[in-house]
Amino acid sequence: MRMRIAVIMALGCLVIVSVVVAETYSIPSEKLDRKMVYWGSAQSFSHAGEMDYQEVIKATPEYEEIKRKKIERGTGRYWILLSQASDRVVRAIGRAGKATHCDLITAEGYLKSLDLEQDIETRDVTNVIVGILKGKDISRYVDKPNEKKDDGKRVEKEEGTTRQS
Repeated sequence: MRMRIAVIMALGCLVIVSVVVAETYSIPSEKLDRKMVYWGSAQSFSHAGEMDYQEVIKATPEYEEIKRKKIERGTGRYWILLSQASDRVVRAIGRAGKATHCDLITAEGYLKSLDLEQDIETRDVTNVIVGILKGKDISRYVDKPNEKKDDGKRVEKEEGTTRQS
């Protein structure tokens, strides 16, 4: 009798643990726009982040040089600096993804625009990436894995936000 109760309790715990494990999402290939996915795999992810690419590009030293020196769009120097800014942003996105435990980072609003069957909670990592680009300490914005989010309410932090899509 005790053995049966122990087995039932063990199975119950197993069910509870499997429910607590993060849900895994994927974007169907027919809806996937690879230009909107900046980091991670759209085929399997559990913690999604999104970012405003234009805001991040504008935070790079290269973009600031374009504006400061009034470099004309279309010139060789303009495209070189923009390419360098893009490379810098790609590296910062990877660092932000690792720091925030986001295994997918997309363009702002992309996941919501897909109209998927299930709502996917996203974290706005724009300010984290800008912080990385500006050389700021982002350790206070780093999530612990499985950290409980704010149930979809937008939470403004000094340099990071959480929201549900």
